Amino acid sequence: MDIIKQDPINFSPLPDKFLDPSVAKPKLKNLLPLFLIISTILVTITVVLTLSTRSLTTKTSASTNYIIKPSLIPTLSPTPTLIPTIIPTITPQPSATPTLTPTVTPTPTPAFKNYTSPVIGDDFYSFQLTYPYVWELTDKYSLEEPKGLNVTLVDEYGNNIIIVQANGLSEMCVYYDDPDYTNFNGTASFFSSYFQLDKPAPWRISQNKDTSVPLDNVCEKNKDGRYITLTKIGWVFVKSVSSNNSIKLILESIVLKPTATTKTVFD
Repeated sequence: MDIIKQDPINFSPLPDKFLDPSVAKPKLKNLLPLFLIISTILVTITVVLTLSTRSLTTKTSASTNYIIKPSLIPTLSPTPTLIPTIIPTITPQPSATPTLTPTVTPTPTPAFKNYTSPVIGDDFYSFQLTYPYVWELTDKYSLEEPKGLNVTLVDEYGNNIIIVQANGLSEMCVYYDDPDYTNFNGTASFFSSYFQLDKPAPWRISQNKDTSVPLDNVCEKNKDGRYITLTKIGWVFVKSVSSNNSIKLILESIVLKPTATTKTVFD
């Protein structure tokens, strides 16, 4: 079998001279220094490449040393987000117009009342009186014959004042301190005590000697200086249960109102 050696470059068959050993030896000897040089170059290149590779590895390693491990990276706490405080906007509500309730000032209760009597004939004076509001007054009268008037005042305690204008007969008022108290001769009413009033005329609230009589008489002083059971305004009776203060106040408030034709036993 014949071996055909090809050129590595153009792959053409080598000339026969390269196949002849006798011819080839001299040529190989001449090529030995060239091979040595090429080998040296190759070795040098290999060394250079090796050193270059090491240098790159070293740099890569060095670069790796500068890689910051995640654990060494300082954790930057994020700046806290400030949540704005939401201040609610308060829209003022329109104030409702207040309803003005009118102040009702109570009418003060009068402390006293007034009363004026009608004119009943010519035998008695008409009169006006003032009495406390807590007292009640009623009157009954007749302007026809027989003429007459009956006025009654009463309070919550049962105190009474009665004024009567009518035909009748008067009596003498005889008191415990009169000289003729024990031997008076005539028609009279006897009184064990009295309470003196100076207006509307000289009056005495007289307590009956007979304690069974429930009412006291008001006696008035006549022209003779004696007291009788009749007054210019008629017969006046008093029932005092608690105190004479209110009764005295009412009786002293009486104002006499005679007419031009009035004619009494005192005139």
